[in-house]
This record gives sequence, C-alpha cells and structure tokens, in this order.
Amino acid sequence: MEKILLLGNSLISKKTIEANKALEYNIEDVTEIGMTIDTGYKKLKQILKINKSFDFVVLSFGGNDWEYVWKTTDDKRIFLPKTSFEKFKKTYKKIIKLLKKNHIKPVLISLPPLEAKKYYDWILTQIEDKNNLASTLKTEEKVARYHELYNLTIYELFVKYDTKLIDLNKEFMNDNKKETLLSEDGVSLNLLGQDKANSILMNKLRNLVL
Repeated sequence: MEKILLLGNSLISKKTIEANKALEYNIEDVTEIGMTIDTGYKKLKQILKINKSFDFVVLSFGGNDWEYVWKTTDDKRIFLPKTSFEKFKKTYKKIIKLLKKNHIKPVLISLPPLEAKKYYDWILTQIEDKNNLASTLKTEEKVARYHELYNLTIYELFVKYDTKLIDLNKEFMNDNKKETLLSEDGVSLNLLGQDKANSILMNKLRNLVL
C-alpha cells in the first residue's frame, strides 16, 4: 500500500480524507490552515526523524507565503509578503532535496488563481492607513504579480527537480465559472472552490499511486 504524507496549507478536507481511507493507499495529513513554508520545513524534518516510510509527500505551499502583512521597520510601516520570495524559493528547494535524499517523491501543488482587484480592494478595507498602503501596493496588478511570482516558482522547481505536479491553477483557470469559486477577499476558496479543490486533489492522488 502506497503511503502519502500531506504537508502545508490545508486544501483537502478531513472529511474527504476519512472517506477515502478504504482506498489502496494510506494518507497521513499534517496540513494546517495558514501554514507557511518555513513552518512546514521544520515539521517535515521532525517527521522524517521518526518515519521515512512515505512514498509521496504532497506539498501545498505558497498560498500563505505570498500574502501581504504589515511589518514595522525603523518606525516605518511597510507591507511585505509573510515569507520573502528569496526565502520561499530557498526553503522549497531544501524540502525537495531532503525528500529526494530519503527516496521520497515530492508532489507540488500550484496555487489557485486570484481576482487581483477584489483582493486589492479587500486589503484596503482591512487597514486604517489606506493612503500609506495604496502608495506601497500601487495597483492591483502589483498584487497579482506577487501571486504569479510565487506560483511560477512552483512550476520552475517542478521542472528543475523533476517532481510530480498537481496543477490546481490550470484546473481552476479552465473553469468557465472560476470567479464563483473564490470568497469575497478574491483569494480564499469559498465552499464551491473548496469542493472543487477536494475533487481535483483526490482524483490526482488516485492517479498518482495507480
């Protein structure tokens, strides 16, 4: 029986995993809502100290890493991603190399798309200092470029290290009703989006182990 570890941001519901336990593979889920790649890397190292018997590790990173947060530097407030792009790429490489060293196949998941204007407008509603924020972010296109940059890194690492890929971004982009799959913030999946992600990921996992 193939053994699969799910690591990163939670995309597959616990209910879906429980419903598929009778299938010809064993899923261990250590995902958490909001997990960033740094936290995931530390968790993976701890897990592999105890158990290295996984055939695949499915990696869901980037969605929380690229999102903006306020940072205070020298009494100035600036808006930056939770995980810098450089650290995101460097840490993802470490994770892939660690898995391959232990003869475990990495499976990367691309990021679902976002609606840039909705996300930009939503950010403006969350911050009191809107003028400072607007001057930092400039336009919704800049927000979208950050998302694209992190997502392209996932594709780049997939090619460079010859990993497996579940292209969630492509699946969502090919949906004619993709705008109905996102929440009001323009980036989080709503219930319809979560159901679609569940279906895509479980189908891909089945194909992965056949």
